[in-house]
Amino acid sequence: MAQKKTKLTRVAKKRSTKDQQGLIAIIALAIVAILGVGYAAITSTLQIGGTGTQATATPDDTVFNINYTANTDHSISSGGTGTVTDTTSSYPTKTASFTVTGMKKMNETATLVYTITNASVDLGASLGTPSCTQTDTGGYFEITTTLGTSTLTKAGGATPSTSQTVTVKLVKLPVDADVSTTITCTLQATATN
Repeated sequence: MAQKKTKLTRVAKKRSTKDQQGLIAIIALAIVAILGVGYAAITSTLQIGGTGTQATATPDDTVFNINYTANTDHSISSGGTGTVTDTTSSYPTKTASFTVTGMKKMNETATLVYTITNASVDLGASLGTPSCTQTDTGGYFEITTTLGTSTLTKAGGATPSTSQTVTVKLVKLPVDADVSTTITCTLQATATN
């Protein structure tokens, strides 16, 4: 009887070991299958709208719109004899112009203040430093220009406009004849989103 019990125990152990091995094999296959599906899901390519789909956008140069406004804010320095006239065409205009005549006194200045407005509803603007050149090579005039702010918001935003001041100073007196110069000031505006 003792031998029978041992035989039964051995058969049960064999069956138990085979069951465990089968279970381990099934679990291993399941893990491999899960990893295989997971790997395939991670490395597969998702295509939306087929192949070769692209989007393009083209700039519209009429959308970016920076303008000068003619101002009545112009003056000759105290005690000066000259006259300054703003001849800027009405808003909106891309250029501003003025004339100064009759300056006779050393260090006499003519000052003009313009408003620069961003009329663009979709774009802001970054303004560069204004620069001025002149045709006078005799050193009679000194030209300076300053800008209020260099960043303009879209039209309707917090700061869609700023001021630009141009000053012409007589730094050397003419002796024999009238002297004149043509001044050209440029201001670079760059569109921003």
